[in-house]
Amino acid sequence: MLGCVALKLSRNGDDNLCMINTELEQLQDNIDWQRVLRAYQQKLIDAKAKNPENSGWIERLKNIAEVEQSELSSIHGKLIALGFLKFELSDRETGVQYQLTSAGQRAINSLAEPQTNAA
Repeated sequence: MLGCVALKLSRNGDDNLCMINTELEQLQDNIDWQRVLRAYQQKLIDAKAKNPENSGWIERLKNIAEVEQSELSSIHGKLIALGFLKFELSDRETGVQYQLTSAGQRAINSLAEPQTNAA
């Protein structure tokens, strides 16, 4: 039986109402996926500290501590497929940019919280 984690809609209404538990379980089971999401989260925090009006788009991270560089492309693809990251093609100078989605942010936050069994 698939359950879902209740999620709030974002202001622009483009997020799903719930996230299937299997998506969270996949993320929980893959520490490298978590490292990639947390790296983008930290980059965004740093960018917002420098410029509060930052759009949230981050240049592709090519090196992430403890993640094999050869695995980054497939991890990015999986996180996009799961709806935790989104991407845009920018200009020739910048290239591909990524943004942590609201679902990705909530997934990271849910991993930090102790899991409880609902009755």
